[in-house]
Amino acid sequence: MKNQLFNILLIAFGIFLFAACGGNTTKDQNQAETSDVEAGLEMSTQTVELSVKGMSCTGCETAIIAALEKIDGVKAVNASHTEGIALVKFDTTMANLDQIKNAISEAGYTPGDYKLVEDE
Repeated sequence: MKNQLFNILLIAFGIFLFAACGGNTTKDQNQAETSDVEAGLEMSTQTVELSVKGMSCTGCETAIIAALEKIDGVKAVNASHTEGIALVKFDTTMANLDQIKNAISEAGYTPGDYKLVEDE
């Protein structure tokens, strides 16, 4: 189930990126990424799976996602009330785990243990 959730998240993120880039091709994106790296702006991403207590419905999932998407540097978020987790991919140069946990707390939920998820 976690792999399915992560795969859905990756697909949705890919669609979002394609739309956000105005339909740029991979070649266009690679050129833009190369420019960022050359400018010393290399992005370092990390994906974490956090346990979240207090979610009981899809509305709770939506609230968690909305709270986390407000954090600069958060690239993708998914939440599952049935599993009691939030999967968050973020740029470590812009955001950190404490900010993520604080956002969950401010949304009215309790962040718990976390584990790093290897990007595929």
